[in-house]
Amino acid sequence: MKKIIIISTLILAYFSVNANNKTLIYNCYISQNMTKWKQIINTMEAKSVKSEDYLLELLNYEYGYVAWCVTNKKKEPAAKYIELGIKHIEYLENKKVNLSLVYAYKSAFMGFQIGIAPYKAPLIGYTSLNYAKKAVKLDKNNYFAYMQYASALYHTPHFMGGSKTIALTLYIKAKKIMEKNLQKNDWNYIYLLVRIAKTYTDLQNYNAAKTYYENILKIEPEFSIIKEKLYPELLARM
Repeated sequence: MKKIIIISTLILAYFSVNANNKTLIYNCYISQNMTKWKQIINTMEAKSVKSEDYLLELLNYEYGYVAWCVTNKKKEPAAKYIELGIKHIEYLENKKVNLSLVYAYKSAFMGFQIGIAPYKAPLIGYTSLNYAKKAVKLDKNNYFAYMQYASALYHTPHFMGGSKTIALTLYIKAKKIMEKNLQKNDWNYIYLLVRIAKTYTDLQNYNAAKTYYENILKIEPEFSIIKEKLYPELLARM
């Protein structure tokens, strides 16, 4: 009986820590507190024993942090966490853990490599796109796979087969899938809405972009980057 209680306590503690990290990361995203985000990643990396689910969670947080680093031209930290992410991807791929999700991350991290070293685009750009396609093919209900397929097409030049119009369709497909089982405090959902709004902006559909930004602010009125930068910039364009 005592052993059962101890095991139950450990399981509850595990899920409590994971839920807490998820909420903390979500709040970091809304406030754009990337210093705290990095601290969470470093704490998780320091754990000596990591389960496969734990690695997938950590990989998602590293994905988000690297995306921010690349966008803000912070090449040195981006390179460091790209290396860590690729290490986890290779381990999970060798173990054949959720290959659709792993291939989606593989596509994303290749894209990040191009983001900090554009000369790599001819070398790995096509491979990144193919991994995104494979991710979708393996699991048609994997919203994250559609996101990475969309991202690959979004960032690929038109003459090489890229298309922001098709990317938008895929982003919206990812949104519909995600909303079937939407989890509370999932930063990926808000990030996806931002990607859709930005793509609408690029396609000069400003009214649709405005609607998305306003919907995001209804969900999170204090989302700093939307409230202080992206939404005002859109209104200025309009």
